[in-house]
Amino acid sequence: MKKKLIALIGFVLILMSIFGVVVYAEDEYSSDLTDGLPTTAFTASSTYSSNYEAPKAFNNIWDGYNSPNSFFSASGANSWIKVDFATSKAIAKLKYQADAVGNYGAGMKNFKVQGSSNDIDWVDQFTGVALQNGSKQEFFWTPTNSFRYWRVFWIDTHTIPSYVAIAEMEMSDRLTYPTNLVAVTGDALTNLSWKALATAVGYNVYRSETINGNYTKIASNVAAASYTDNTVLNGVEYYYKVTALNPDGESRQSDSAFSFPQASALPYTNNIIPIMTSNTSSGGIVTASDEYTGRDGTLPAWKAFDGIKKYSSSTSNYSAWGTHATQGWLAYEFPLPKTVVRYVLDFGAYSNVPYANDAPKKWTFEGTNDNVNWTILDSRDNITHWVDGDSKAFTFENNIAFKKYRINISANNGSTTYNVNLDIHELEMMERAVPSIPAITNLVATAGDAQVILTWSSVTGATGYNVKRSTTANGPYATVASNVYGSPYTDTTVTNGTKYYYVVTALNAGGESINSNEASTTPMGTSRVILTTTMTNGDIFEYNISKTELTAFLNWYDSKAAGTGPAKYTFVNQHLKGSFLVRNNNLIFDKILKFNYDEYGISGSGTPTEAAEITTGTALSITLTNGKVEEFILSSADYNAFVAWHDAKSAGTGPARYTFENPLKKGPFLARHEVVIFDKISSYDSEDFN
Repeated sequence: MKKKLIALIGFVLILMSIFGVVVYAEDEYSSDLTDGLPTTAFTASSTYSSNYEAPKAFNNIWDGYNSPNSFFSASGANSWIKVDFATSKAIAKLKYQADAVGNYGAGMKNFKVQGSSNDIDWVDQFTGVALQNGSKQEFFWTPTNSFRYWRVFWIDTHTIPSYVAIAEMEMSDRLTYPTNLVAVTGDALTNLSWKALATAVGYNVYRSETINGNYTKIASNVAAASYTDNTVLNGVEYYYKVTALNPDGESRQSDSAFSFPQASALPYTNNIIPIMTSNTSSGGIVTASDEYTGRDGTLPAWKAFDGIKKYSSSTSNYSAWGTHATQGWLAYEFPLPKTVVRYVLDFGAYSNVPYANDAPKKWTFEGTNDNVNWTILDSRDNITHWVDGDSKAFTFENNIAFKKYRINISANNGSTTYNVNLDIHELEMMERAVPSIPAITNLVATAGDAQVILTWSSVTGATGYNVKRSTTANGPYATVASNVYGSPYTDTTVTNGTKYYYVVTALNAGGESINSNEASTTPMGTSRVILTTTMTNGDIFEYNISKTELTAFLNWYDSKAAGTGPAKYTFVNQHLKGSFLVRNNNLIFDKILKFNYDEYGISGSGTPTEAAEITTGTALSITLTNGKVEEFILSSADYNAFVAWHDAKSAGTGPARYTFENPLKKGPFLARHEVVIFDKISSYDSEDFN
């Protein structure tokens, strides 16, 4: 039954979309704006009698069956009922119920919703079709403007043509307070965004450090539906609400959005605590004020350093440190002193959601070198917002290397009655990273034959370089070589004719530099090709292309001959562009009569070698469909190959074209190829000679 209901709702929504009804969520609309208006605000083009006047269509009595609480007009088609709101309103929703009048069908049928600023000139806002016999309907639209006067104008009626009976109407505008408030945190900032309101002339932004606390206005009359708060501190919880400003005043506050600004991880190392498998493994020592051991299992201190960022996977399978107490401390001792300047508390999945009250709320982070005198490095309070997947980072200034650090918790988030009332799922510590290495600024790419040579100036302190490549300007880049020794570097995994874009990064103990300048080039082979196409109308086109482009053309032709692919092939910039950015030439497949392609060397590379003169063989004459005759001097083997191809193609197999290799004198070319097309051959003759 539930599935059928869902399907029915979906079908109705589809129909509504077809007929132009835009459906919004119910809570996006105001309550009925006609409520509270004086009776003089409601008028109609005609009234059946004083017992059925226009205000009765807006009296909040939904009784659609011949009710004395309904409005009745004294006329049928081309009539209206109107509301004067006194101030401009952007009406976007009409709720309507026809009075059934004993099932006689006295409701309006085709109608318009119109707005006017002067009660004279009316602007159509919505056109719809109303049902009859007491049916309740809702109609939605996006208003073009705000108007003081709004009316429903019906063009015709259902069964009864002489009057219209309306049980009830409501008019609403879109909500005037912001929705979908989202807070995105950054380093000492929060970026807020929310759904813009058409009626808003501005927004006010409010902030609190507790979800139910006092919200203080931090920004007034914000023009856009977004705001950046850069007056926040890292490691402090913030809650935000937004109001909309409109001609009627300030709206109510939106729902709250949570933010927890954190310093960027870039200036810091990764976690310097190794994964622990006991309280004394991996060279470190873990201690705690207490460790829970009970009927459900154990939560020893080392499990806060086991690399698993959650409380438990299931009952008795714990991955956190915990204690029955509501206060306590957890410590890690390094083999050698470390200068910690950042720590992270990771909060993961619970088998029971209320356990989130076990999370720390107030604490100090401390360091010591003698286990007696502890130095407070950081203090936190009111950290209450813990959700699965949280990684809350806290940074502080510290120039002293301590051997042992601890988090000393003085309050949790309210748990008192569980076996475990205080826990830490994972605790990480970081030092400040080695200063970042500068970027390369003079990368140069030089093309070769199926290779690209990269050169750059060495970077002081670099221990290696990463080479990255893309076929698109500005990336994204893929690493093609890691930790190479230095410049120059030759990339031999390239294809001639393809343009490549490169960046190089420098490496040291502190990490990887930002990308260098981008350098690009196109590797080229040692030869190119002249492609000559003869069309069925006798036109001849010539193209100077790379061997890669020739391969693409031949692949297109063969695919199209096999019945797939586009009907045309496009050559880009084969003519001088002049004042044009791009010039394209298109060849139509079924208009190509024949073609040949001749390869020549670039900058004199390659030396043509003439084929030996054929003294015994076959003279082949091929007559094309346009009457042109092509002649070839072939060896017996070449002639037999041609005949075998033609016979196979006649039987329905084989390629659509046949290529004669070097049938003519090469002259300045390295190789020459002449192509004939099966369905462009009318006949052929052969004569043997010796």
